[in-house]
Amino acid sequence: MFGIVITAALLCLIMFVLARHEADYSFPKVALIALGLGLSNFCLTLLAGDLIALVVVLGLMVWALHQFCYLRWGMAGLVTVTYLVCQVVLGLVIGWLAS
Repeated sequence: MFGIVITAALLCLIMFVLARHEADYSFPKVALIALGLGLSNFCLTLLAGDLIALVVVLGLMVWALHQFCYLRWGMAGLVTVTYLVCQVVLGLVIGWLAS
């Protein structure tokens, strides 16, 4: 539950910075998108493996941002790539701090 809140807050922040004037970045809507993506990632990882799950979930994220947050396709892709980079950097920082 805590991970969904942090993920949604990070996604809201990225949309605020990159697409402030065209995105609907209300927290409940973004939290539902993050919950759906998290569940999809979990199920696809169990069924198909990590790489396939990553590609499918990133595609779903671009579609969900376009469909529900009213972003253009290019901006939805940019937000998704920025989100992915932030997740990787945060994972590396947390792993470095834990060691």
